[in-house]
Amino acid sequence: MERLLLIKLKPKAPFHLGERGVGIEETSEIVHSDTLFGALCWCWTLLTGEEPGGFLRPFCEGRPPFVFSSAFPFWGEMLFVPRPLGPSPVEGDEEFKQDVQRVAFLSLRAVEEMSRRTIPQQELKLLAGKRLLVLLREAQQLDNTDRAPWTVIQVPRVALDRVTSASEIFHAGRLVFAENSGLYLLVRILDPGSLASQKLKALFRLMGDEGLGGERSCGYGFFEPEFHELELNVPVTSQQLVLSLYNPKDPEELEGLDLARSAYRLVRRRGWVFSVRARNLQTQSVNFFVEGSVLRLSKPKDSGIYGRLVRVLPAGEDVPHPVYRNGLGFFIGWRSGEA
Repeated sequence: MERLLLIKLKPKAPFHLGERGVGIEETSEIVHSDTLFGALCWCWTLLTGEEPGGFLRPFCEGRPPFVFSSAFPFWGEMLFVPRPLGPSPVEGDEEFKQDVQRVAFLSLRAVEEMSRRTIPQQELKLLAGKRLLVLLREAQQLDNTDRAPWTVIQVPRVALDRVTSASEIFHAGRLVFAENSGLYLLVRILDPGSLASQKLKALFRLMGDEGLGGERSCGYGFFEPEFHELELNVPVTSQQLVLSLYNPKDPEELEGLDLARSAYRLVRRRGWVFSVRARNLQTQSVNFFVEGSVLRLSKPKDSGIYGRLVRVLPAGEDVPHPVYRNGLGFFIGWRSGEA
């Protein structure tokens, strides 16, 4: 049994969460861990009045004071995570098993159960147009299982030419949550005595006022954080479910992954610098294992810390400080058998 810090981001406005290669008319349903880390660095500067070098140092040196997941949706007391890649440990008819392989999210409690045993069809429930899979006992606590707890809509907007004042319509994606739903993340505190850990709640409160994601100048991305303790009961095993973006620290760590017996996807991430002294600069691209990847560790590390901060922009004339993207992995135990 592990105790984690649960941070709920209760929306005060819609979100716009952009993805590489997707126009402004689309939006993601999750906030990746590298985006959250960049927001924490910005809030550290605002909160302390200092450059984020002191905040970044332990992360860069491989002794992070905490690691955290990406931010996923929640609905009431149900916390959702992306469906683990690979075959799902469920029993039932073929149609149901195919539906399970197509769901977008599973409840965290369903993942806990699946990490220990194969679950029969009668103990599970598909919700929201078969996009969500939860335990039947969780679904029975909902007032209305027909409605979707969040939706993505496209909002028409108008751009005006600065010279001619000619107008042009375009659309922006908007992620809207129903009442009693929003986003959450899990945090594993590794050094509770560190200054960064002690200020973590204050940083998220400030982040809620600053906004998260894109289109903040249009009122998007504001939230109120809520802090809880979560007990997570998953097995200690060499097979791990990744709940954040993850970039291996070095060739030795990469060789310690048994990729032939893993189920994973990769994503290429890049973005723009948002800093007091450097803006409108695009960072280098970095490849990550995505959330929901199931990785088998052939040589588990004693420290339990995987991944690294990747420098995506060196210090120079245009940017007086290096810029990093967070690739520290947040893992939880998954099934000890084959994925």
